[in-house]
Amino acid sequence: MKVSREQCAENRQRILDVAGKLFREKGFDGIGVADIMKGAGLTHGGFYGHFASKDDLIAEACARVMSGSVNSWAQIVEQRHDDAAAAIVDGYLSTKHRDRPGTGCLFAALGPDVARQGKPIRRVFTEGVRARLEKGPSDDVRAGGGNDTRPCRRRSLFVRGDSRGCCGGNRRTGLGQHLARQERRAEITEAPWPRERLQERCHR
Repeated sequence: MKVSREQCAENRQRILDVAGKLFREKGFDGIGVADIMKGAGLTHGGFYGHFASKDDLIAEACARVMSGSVNSWAQIVEQRHDDAAAAIVDGYLSTKHRDRPGTGCLFAALGPDVARQGKPIRRVFTEGVRARLEKGPSDDVRAGGGNDTRPCRRRSLFVRGDSRGCCGGNRRTGLGQHLARQERRAEITEAPWPRERLQERCHR
């Protein structure tokens, strides 16, 4: 039975969604193509009609997850402009987010694995971090309703969970040097982070 273009596109998106969830839960090496296709309700044989390889799937699934995360943050910025940074931090440090890795932070779940992947996958992560640093809430949200974006940029940097560490601090990912430059630009000596609130959230 021939599958329509619409059904083929829907199947592809379902594979990407399932892969994004299972990769975050089990790691890149902890789940195989057969189980991903089974989770998507499709046969193993149909995989190569959508993707050239597992690495191809990893790159596309991770890019899709990061795009969804950026869109989610953009919605928070639009809906809660004055306190968007605080809302994002609260959501990121919540027990719900912590206990559901399959729908949680891609960098926290898979960052340590990235340095061992090929260039296409490392490139996806590097571009994702850059996009979130340059186009994340710190660009639009003003701390306390004022004109100074620096406190919000520090919050954005922190929310990434020190991606240099989660990505193994490996130069091959291209993330370490970029994030170091961003931190220097943040001028962290001004408008200090509310440490008491941070410690409270982290120890829940």
